[in-house]
Order: sequence, then C-alpha cells, then structure tokens
Amino acid sequence: MEPLFRLSGARRDDPAVAAWFEAGDPGLRPLARFWFGQIRACGPEVVECLHDHQPTACVDDAAFAYVAAYRAHVAVGFFHGADLPDPSGVLEGSGKRMRHVKLRWGQPAPEAALVTLILAAHADIRARLAAAPSARRRPAAPAPSPGWSGRRPVPMPWVTIYFKECHRNPGCGPWSRSYSSSSQRRIVDSERPPLI
Repeated sequence: MEPLFRLSGARRDDPAVAAWFEAGDPGLRPLARFWFGQIRACGPEVVECLHDHQPTACVDDAAFAYVAAYRAHVAVGFFHGADLPDPSGVLEGSGKRMRHVKLRWGQPAPEAALVTLILAAHADIRARLAAAPSARRRPAAPAPSPGWSGRRPVPMPWVTIYFKECHRNPGCGPWSRSYSSSSQRRIVDSERPPLI
C-alpha cells in the first residue's frame, strides 16, 4: 500500500475551514460547502483542516478528500483516488495517487458517482489505517506547565562569543572564538572584561 498523507492539527469543525467557506467569491463556495458536507457525513471520526488553502478531510490524521473552488469550477479531490474504483469514469487526473472530479455551473453533477467515490475513499482510508497500526497517530502530549511560553529551545551546537581584548592590547578590536560545550562558554564568560 502507498504511504499515508498525514496532516497534524485536524479537528472536528475547524474554524479555519468555516472561515474559508465564508471568504472569497460566493459563487462557487456554496457548491464546495455542500460536497464537503457530504464528506463530513461519512462518520464521526472524520476531522478537517485547511491544507494548501483547501478544506481537507482526514480520518485521524490521514487525509483522504478535499474540496477546492476555482473561478470556473469546484474540484472534489481524493488523496488516493488512483486506487478508487471508478466505473462511471468521472475521476480526472494523471498523477501517481491523486484524482479529482470537476463540477461546473450549468452542467449536471454526477451526484450518484461522486457520493459513491466519497464513501469508497472513506472506506479506503480506514482500511489503510487498519493495515498500518504502527503508523497511527501518537497519543497527545501532556499539557504544558502553566509558565511555559510555547517556544521550544533551539539547539546550538556551536556558540560564538565576541568580546574585546582591550585590557591586554588597546588596539586589537573585536575577535571571536567558537566553543562546542557550555562549560567552556561559562569559563570564557567569567573571564570577559567588564564593559565600560
């Protein structure tokens, strides 16, 4: 089986997705909203996020479908669409994995075929997740402590320290030395001349 496309941060009723449907050209977004509602209705385990500025549906964190609104059409896409059965031939695309269905104003939508594809994509992603239990999402990290700022420390393997050696040679100017351990850094910091 092909590897899963995983997206972190997917959740039920994501406000970013709701804002996407409210913004932009109102002409085609209602059509996209209707079909994304059909994708959401596949089950309670379906979560959503905004990926590449497009509402994307996931099971756990594995993406399986998306909608996109363009000037002339709406696309309902499937991340593993190349593996889906398509007896009616409505899927478009020539990529290795992804396929989509284009919906245009004034043209009849292949509703029955599209609903069948949505249900097949949902069943396919659930089967892929069941086949790869070791690759499932890790449990959520514990809540941070109350004083945590949200920033993670940046690893710094080399620390460069600049200072003037004016107490030995008044005309020397700035120079630098690189150290790879914090103990050496503390020694140099303690030897630093006072700033005037």
